[in-house]
Amino acid sequence: ETRAQATKVLRQTRKSAFIKQLRADAKKWRNWLDQTKLPKTSDARVNQVSKRALISLKLAIVPGTAAIVASSATQGPYGEDWIRDGAFFNEALDWNGFHDLVTRHNRFYKRVQASPENPSPHRPHGNWAEGSYGDGVDGLPIPWEIDETGFGVWTLYRHAVFLKGKKQRDY
Repeated sequence: ETRAQATKVLRQTRKSAFIKQLRADAKKWRNWLDQTKLPKTSDARVNQVSKRALISLKLAIVPGTAAIVASSATQGPYGEDWIRDGAFFNEALDWNGFHDLVTRHNRFYKRVQASPENPSPHRPHGNWAEGSYGDGVDGLPIPWEIDETGFGVWTLYRHAVFLKGKKQRDY
């Protein structure tokens, strides 16, 4: 928050060895991945890709708002949270037991959904923007798409099913 604090952190960081930081980071990711449900396969490449996909998904979560951007690209509309993509991100997170992340993500969707409390000049109540930036600002030029609404309802329902612990079915 201050120049003095930043300088202190920089000095401390310069004292630590890079390899030590790298190992600590790898351990953090291993611990996170230990709780996931990877495909049942002996194919090492399938496991590597699955792990990388989950890591990429976690890295796409905006810390302050829990939005999950479709891409780290700064070119719109890729750096936005698209609820149709987010519905599948939520499904993957719920299947892997990260219900708290999905709950936070759905709260983001509640905040950006058009409603009497959050009126939009571009779309009717109950609908989501085509995409929303990580801070909740609508992504344009297309104000809303009907499939976004369908996927929004679906992801909210599916998360409720996971939270209630009902037997999961393949869809």
